[in-house]
Amino acid sequence: MPALAVPLFPLGNVSYGLAVLYAIFAVGWLVLMWGDARRGLLFCTGLVLGPVGLLGLMPIVALQARGFLRRAAQTAAGVLLAGAAAGIHGRLLPFTASGAPPLPIGESEHPLAVLEAIWQWLLAAPELGVEGAILALTAAALPLVARGSDLTIAAFAASVIASTMLAAPAVSAFPLLVSSWAVYLALTVISRRLPERAPRKHILGALVAQTRMHFLDRVKPAGGPRWPRAANRAGTRPQQRFRGAGAG
Repeated sequence: MPALAVPLFPLGNVSYGLAVLYAIFAVGWLVLMWGDARRGLLFCTGLVLGPVGLLGLMPIVALQARGFLRRAAQTAAGVLLAGAAAGIHGRLLPFTASGAPPLPIGESEHPLAVLEAIWQWLLAAPELGVEGAILALTAAALPLVARGSDLTIAAFAASVIASTMLAAPAVSAFPLLVSSWAVYLALTVISRRLPERAPRKHILGALVAQTRMHFLDRVKPAGGPRWPRAANRAGTRPQQRFRGAGAG
């Protein structure tokens, strides 16, 4: 985690406001990842996945982090970092078919001005922000979905495919399909490795059936079939009790 301090001075050479904003982000990130420091820089994987169009794999990468909030933050940060790197190098933005819009932060000396410039930059490329939010939610939900049935996993993977393709209609669908299928396979493997859970004892149907049988036993003449067994368990037999009374 001390590596977070490395970019501080180079960013300060670009803009004082950018350096202050980054310092705030670094402190917040340090607090968020304090209990999982070894995986604090997983979001840097976005720099590798972004140029090859496989940012959809970020939820699988973020599975190594502990906690749904950390997984979501790692995924969103990886997507945004890949977008920033593409803009700096003049490449196409991930999930878009256009180049990155200019980011006028070189002369911003106030952190709020830098934050507003970054926000306007994201608004100029809404596909990047929307895809980042979708993938972050996917990463947060993966362990929960893996505990569900095969139908739940398939439905979740289908929703990921549909949402990512609808959010980025201008790019090739092949990388998104590959990433979504990889998410489906990862969920299937995780689901198979989880220990089988004991079935629930008190489901609604069983509860209704038990209540009905108990009621029918009670309304039968002479106490129903349960009454002799209850008497035997108590150690008293009706016939023996009456015989003893006659002998006396």
